[in-house]
Amino acid sequence: MEGGATHLGGFSLRSLLGDAEIVGAADVAVSHCTIDPRGCRTGDLFVQLPDRHTPADVEDAVRCGAAAVVASQPLVGCRVPVCYVPDAAEAYGRLCQGLAGDPARRLKVVGVAGSYGKTTTGYLIASILSAAGRTPGVLGSLGYCDGADTAEARWTTPPAPILAGWLRRMADNGCSHAVTELSARGVLESRAAGLRCDVLCLTNLRGADAALRSCAADRRRYASRLLEHLSPEGVLIVNADDPAACEAA
Repeated sequence: MEGGATHLGGFSLRSLLGDAEIVGAADVAVSHCTIDPRGCRTGDLFVQLPDRHTPADVEDAVRCGAAAVVASQPLVGCRVPVCYVPDAAEAYGRLCQGLAGDPARRLKVVGVAGSYGKTTTGYLIASILSAAGRTPGVLGSLGYCDGADTAEARWTTPPAPILAGWLRRMADNGCSHAVTELSARGVLESRAAGLRCDVLCLTNLRGADAALRSCAADRRRYASRLLEHLSPEGVLIVNADDPAACEAA
């Protein structure tokens, strides 16, 4: 299921990606999107990721029935409409959340980020919420829970369609909150694009994550991308004992 996201209905592509340039059509109706070129079905929206797909993959997707393509690089001779965006991975995350019905709007989302302590902090928060009579769902490295079912975690922060699917199930199952770990790799790969947090906790930035070990610039980029996930009215909690976290925030 990593390659796609389904939705009960559909929406206008321009309504979600209003700043995009659509070539070959005024707008595109979207009810399903995928990053799997050979898994495309008739009418699907195919998202081309520059670091993953070649022009041949786009041709395969169109041959399999893709009705339009989202891309961040020029496509020559494409036989279907193309929606050009600055960052295709970020657009894919937003599409997955939109196709799932923007489930975060029905939840209070608590994002837990940082190098160390995300899992412990996340479960402490979920425990506090449970003790207060709330119903939290959890997404993290120890597993996923939607308020009814649990599953082992393949990723700390799952790929965009899986993340959106779990959030939707949380909302449908009556969860009040979603406590989700936001790993450096997950954030930098835009897996959580389109997700807005009501509370964002930054434990520390010490370079334990492989995605943060190369340089301080990567840690700053991670922190900057994290702040994009904080809702305008959201609360940011930073570990004051960690100078790098305080500087990044």
